[in-house]
Amino acid sequence: MRQLCAALHAAITTFLHRQQDTPTQHGLVVKDSVVFNGIVASCFQHIPLCLHHHFPLSAPPSSTMSCPLPSSQEAWRKVRRTVKLYLTDLLFLAETLQDLDMQKAVLKQFHSMASYFVCLPKLLKPLNKCLVEKWSTGENSVQVLAFLAMRRTVLLQPHPALHTLLKVSSCGLAMNVCFHLYALYFKKTYMAFVRNCKFCSTVTLAGILFMVNSLVELLALDPPTAYQHGFIYIRQLAIHLRAALTSGKKDAQQVWRQKGLDTHTYN
Repeated sequence: MRQLCAALHAAITTFLHRQQDTPTQHGLVVKDSVVFNGIVASCFQHIPLCLHHHFPLSAPPSSTMSCPLPSSQEAWRKVRRTVKLYLTDLLFLAETLQDLDMQKAVLKQFHSMASYFVCLPKLLKPLNKCLVEKWSTGENSVQVLAFLAMRRTVLLQPHPALHTLLKVSSCGLAMNVCFHLYALYFKKTYMAFVRNCKFCSTVTLAGILFMVNSLVELLALDPPTAYQHGFIYIRQLAIHLRAALTSGKKDAQQVWRQKGLDTHTYN
């Protein structure tokens, strides 16, 4: 597995001309697209299987607890650096490659490797940014895969029902970080949804309806956070509507009545 991860990293560095502070240490230079695609395909096929063999996901002990993560096992320290390198390369591939089939393959990797992303909190923010972008702007199949990866990542984080208890526990700092990540997912997805609602037409309606249903499903995973953000955004909407109605400009009133009320209806 280490050799595969090193080969992928070297292939990305040399074939995609990735800029980095230090040159590759493995002496592998990839200049042919067939070789590059073969390395990527081998990594996608074998690395998740190898990791899942050594770190099988078991069911949570109760409904108020999350699944045990790989970081809870002693063997995690031996592979942590290698896994972090692989996940970082996956994020780079998702941002760089434009081929539709490759994008879908990378998103499937995000889904299967979600438990390992949760073990590396510093990678969750760039993962969130990448998934929300694919979910809001990608092709239909890309949107679905991005949503499934987002949902799995959220579900594998510590259960939201515990956030009140864990804020006052000895590990409250770590749990506050996890609670912040819930809020980050919900905020980013909602703002992306609102941006898409500005251009509603017969062509984009199906995509917007999909975003509505998937956003509602994400928000249902943590009702307290959903209520908090819903209150904030509805209040902002009311302020904008009041400003439009009191400005006396017919254009502003017409736009806010249409856009604002349509957005409120979706939520």
